Amino acid sequence: KFDGQIFGAYLFLYGVARFLLEFLRDDPGRGSVFGGVLSGTQLIAIGLVLTGGIIWYLRPTPKVVLATAAR
Repeated sequence: KFDGQIFGAYLFLYGVARFLLEFLRDDPGRGSVFGGVLSGTQLIAIGLVLTGGIIWYLRPTPKVVLATAAR
């Protein structure tokens, strides 16, 4: 476990869920970007997924402690 593990997972999973919900919602009044391909909310959701993934990718690696023989 590492600091920010739950936060990173939340951002990633919330972003995926929000993107899919907005795709199913297909509300034309929400605005669009990239020529109508994505809504603004979907663009934000992609940012959340990327941020959560980066937090997990850059997590600290566990430190290996070598045990020494007792004398």
